[in-house]
Amino acid sequence: RGYRIEPGEIENQLLKYEKIEEAAVIAREDGDHDPYLCAYVTAKKEVEQEKIRAFLKKSLPDYMIPQHFVQLDGLPLTVNGKVDKKSLPVPEQSVTMDRCYEAPRDQMEEKLVSIWEEALGINKIGINSSFFEAGGHSLKAAALVSTIHKELNVKLPLRQIFDTPTIKGLREYIGAAKESTFTSLGKTEEKPYYRLSSAQKRLYILSQAGSHVAYNMPFAMTLEGDFDIRRFENTFKNMIKRHESFRTSFVMIDGEVMQQIENEIDFQVAYSDIGKESAEEKI
Repeated sequence: RGYRIEPGEIENQLLKYEKIEEAAVIAREDGDHDPYLCAYVTAKKEVEQEKIRAFLKKSLPDYMIPQHFVQLDGLPLTVNGKVDKKSLPVPEQSVTMDRCYEAPRDQMEEKLVSIWEEALGINKIGINSSFFEAGGHSLKAAALVSTIHKELNVKLPLRQIFDTPTIKGLREYIGAAKESTFTSLGKTEEKPYYRLSSAQKRLYILSQAGSHVAYNMPFAMTLEGDFDIRRFENTFKNMIKRHESFRTSFVMIDGEVMQQIENEIDFQVAYSDIGKESAEEKI
């Protein structure tokens, strides 16, 4: 979320917890490639993740609290005696919140549980579980609000997810809220030209000011094995065919900048054989 995090700081705080003997904290990615923190600990007795989380909150900011805690018999080590991070297991995607789990009580809460599980990518969640402690963040909260509006015809303010981050709390809010029918955006009528959005105006001004590569993000990649140039090129052509933004350009119409969307774009991948020159030198 834009914060710099040193896992060692979290590990030091975990070791101050009386029952924990060893600790390791790493960043993992969920199914949507969103990063999250996962803590691995060893202890002589079973420790409750909610108590550990409450302990860490006394000394660490919210964004440094791991979303998952995994208790192991021992941390895997490399031949050099360091923690083997590659051997640390992926945490089970299930949120029962230890003894705090409570099943949905009615059809509305069952629907909310289903929506939450899909948004968070987990198998089981109780109505007392916190959305953010279960792996949610502001982007997922925005998607959650949209899905609830679409599925339940109730328009929630984004702030409500932060104020009542549990299904039980949202259930009470939804029960008292007015119905608001979800209306999906329809496709606009086809025109030769369209007005620019605010973001497009900024792009155009930057391009006119000479910043032609302001939004370019170049990178190099090495591929091994057989490489089918034609399939690679067709993949880009299919994306261009599907998304109008790849077929959009700026044109000047009667002194006003407009956007024009072409039906087809002649796209070809440029490639060359570097011969004896090494790939590193070419890059």
